[in-house]
Amino acid sequence: MDVNLHNTALDDIWALSVDTLLWKRLNCRLPKPTYFHSVALTQAGALYSYGGIVDGEVRSSDIHRYQLFLPPLSELAWQHVLRLVPDIHKMGRDLLLELGIPVNFVDRIWI
Repeated sequence: MDVNLHNTALDDIWALSVDTLLWKRLNCRLPKPTYFHSVALTQAGALYSYGGIVDGEVRSSDIHRYQLFLPPLSELAWQHVLRLVPDIHKMGRDLLLELGIPVNFVDRIWI
């Protein structure tokens, strides 16, 4: 089988363990075969993929999110608050603290 992988965009996602220096294929896929994109992983297990080249030479500005493992309950609650109060960034830092929102979540908005 003659496959030129140097010019082939793929949709699989791999992770490198910095402890073992071994690659592991993740159980998720990009929506389209993509290359030259950026990826970031949060401490809560959310992997974000941004941009890249799709469909040959088309630049993408799409953002995709994949949840690799179940985050802490506090993170799930914070995500729910953000969905319920989309303009939370317009509220003052002191008010958010007064409402009982933990400082580590408030600091994500007000640094």
